[in-house]
Amino acid sequence: MEASRLARVALLLAASAELACIASGSVECSKIASIIGSSAGGVFIAVVAYTLWQGPAGLRLALAMVLAASSAGFLKQVIGAPRPPSEYWLVEAEGPSFPSGHATGSAALAASLALSTRLDPLVTVALVMHAVAVSLSRLVLRVHYPVDVTAGLILGSVVAVMIHMFWAKSSPRATIMWVGAASTVLGFSAMAAGTPYRDLGVITGAGLGLTVASLILGVIEGWERCLEARITWKARFLAFTIAVTASFPVALSNTTLTGLITGFLVGLVVPLSRLITCKLERHR
Repeated sequence: MEASRLARVALLLAASAELACIASGSVECSKIASIIGSSAGGVFIAVVAYTLWQGPAGLRLALAMVLAASSAGFLKQVIGAPRPPSEYWLVEAEGPSFPSGHATGSAALAASLALSTRLDPLVTVALVMHAVAVSLSRLVLRVHYPVDVTAGLILGSVVAVMIHMFWAKSSPRATIMWVGAASTVLGFSAMAAGTPYRDLGVITGAGLGLTVASLILGVIEGWERCLEARITWKARFLAFTIAVTASFPVALSNTTLTGLITGFLVGLVVPLSRLITCKLERHR
C-alpha cells in the first residue's frame, strides 16, 4: 500500500476510534476532542497544513477557520442563547450557547480540507467523523444543546464552501483581505452586542491581522509564486517554527484584550511565515 493511502487509512481509523469513544459517553475522550476542536487547536492544525503541507490548501483552511469563528461569535452575541445550567458542566465554557463554536470550527476544518483533497473518500469520511465527534463531545460535556452543535456544523460547512468559491473566482490576496475585513467587522460587532470574552478577542484580532497582512502582501513581488512553490522541508520547518512561535501566546491569553493582541499576531504572522522562508531560500 502506497504511503499516502496508508496515511489516509490511518486517519480514517483514528477518526473512527475518536467517534466511537465519544459515542460511548467517555468524558475523557470528549475532553480531548474538545481541546482539538478549540480555537487553539484549530490554529495549530491550520499552521501545520499551511507550513508543512500545501500553501494554498493551508491558507484556505486558516481563512475558513477565522471566518467561521467570527460568524459563530457574532451569532452567539446577537442571539444570546443561554447554555445548559452550569452545575451540569463537566468543563468550563464561555460565551452564549448558540451556535457551538467547536462544532462550527470542526465543520469548517472538515469541509475545507475535504474540498482541498477533491473530496477524497477516505479523507472526507474521516474528517466528517471528526467534526461529528467534536460536536458530540460538547453534548457529552453538557455545555451545549443539540441545536447548538447542529447549527455549528451547518455554519462551518457553508463558510468553508464560500471561501473555496471566492478563492476560485478571485486572487489569494483578495480572499485574505475579504476574510480579514469581514471577520474584523463581525468581531467588533459581536463585542458591542454583548459581554466580550477571550475567544471573541482572539477572533477579532485575527481578522485585523489578516487585513494588515493582505496590505503587506500587496507590495511584495512574487508572493503568490511562493504560496504555490514546493519549498524544501528545511524551509517548511522554519516557516512552521515562525508561525507556531507567533501562535503560542494565544494559548496563554485569558482576557479579551490579550486575546485581541495575540490573535492579531497570529493573523499577521502566519500568512507571512511561508513567504519569509521561501524568499530566504531563493536568495541563497
